[in-house]
Amino acid sequence: MEHVLAGFAQFDNEVRTHRTTEGMKKRLEQGGWPHDAPIGYIKARSAQGITTIAPDPKMAPILKVFLESFSTGQYTIKAAAQLAYEMGIRSKKGEKRTWQTVKNTLQNPIYAGYIESKYTNGKRYTGLHKALISAETFEKNQRIIAGNGKFQTRSDELDYPLRRDFLKCAYCNKFVTASAPRGNGGRYPRYSCLTCRSSILGKPVSKSSDEVHKEFKDILSHIRFKDGRTKLFKEIVLQRWCDEYDDALKTTNDLNQEIEKLKAERASTIRKFTRDELSYFDKEEAIKSIDNEIEMLEGKKIEADIHADQREKIIDNALLFLNDPSEFWNRAPLRIQKLVQKTIFPQGLAYDFEKGFRTIHLSDSYLLINKIAQKGDSDSIVVAPTGLEPVTLGL
Repeated sequence: MEHVLAGFAQFDNEVRTHRTTEGMKKRLEQGGWPHDAPIGYIKARSAQGITTIAPDPKMAPILKVFLESFSTGQYTIKAAAQLAYEMGIRSKKGEKRTWQTVKNTLQNPIYAGYIESKYTNGKRYTGLHKALISAETFEKNQRIIAGNGKFQTRSDELDYPLRRDFLKCAYCNKFVTASAPRGNGGRYPRYSCLTCRSSILGKPVSKSSDEVHKEFKDILSHIRFKDGRTKLFKEIVLQRWCDEYDDALKTTNDLNQEIEKLKAERASTIRKFTRDELSYFDKEEAIKSIDNEIEMLEGKKIEADIHADQREKIIDNALLFLNDPSEFWNRAPLRIQKLVQKTIFPQGLAYDFEKGFRTIHLSDSYLLINKIAQKGDSDSIVVAPTGLEPVTLGL
């Protein structure tokens, strides 16, 4: 009988454990955090009553600085443990945290806004809580810990113009990130999704940045303006820039003439002094006044020259953009690349790491010239991408 009662008790405990486990899994899938709050956070509840966490007003700013400092690549794990102690990141007893505890903190995706625990079976969810660091910073820290110690410098941003707020993972709709893991003596830049897991999806969740860029340039090459629309754009838009360029050149020419007149007046003043027609004091006052005017006009001339040069470059770049947007994007600096991306594809682009880009949504600005053009012209404003899903025009 005792064995039977013990069996019922064990069964009851197993049922309770199962219910608790299932409840925790459900909360985690919802983005909640039913466990103890990690350092830098405090326990909280969402508006829907889900158990979660919130930044600790005192420790969160310190944790943020610590995690971002480690991402510079200047610290080993042991050095980071010392840094944490000096910054006030300590154990509950106020003692120095072990290097393993510090490493666990650096590897915890919760600080990047993600949820992952032994109850998620290796899957990572987007948390309800506020992240302390960006996904990019978290990724840098993982590369450093893994031994790929060279952190990304700002110049490395040039390798990944599509990341951050433009390219999205087609599986989870989260923005992709990028990294350059090392192997076989070289760097291999890749775009990847931090949220998805290849082992779960059965599909790749990363791809060479060179391949992604090639596919993106193929899209740009297929949405260029047709010849008729290019001509219309030149007549309507570029004419204004040409007018401004002419005005800038005229301004520069006028300033040159004024400067030459002042230089002649300066020379005349000196001659008058040599002929005793002016006192030394009067000569110095006149020269000082003329030099001040020349300096002011030369400053304006520099601005006018820059303005004219900018207008000339704008016209050249606009023509390149119209005729070959793919080449324009390829040559452009990072800031302009991102501007072009957002201008043409304001919603960003979804990318399937197995099949490539998904449905493309173009900006309404690409329809502007078509609206201005003569009605009845059946030509599309852009050349439709071939071999891709249908293009959706509009915001």
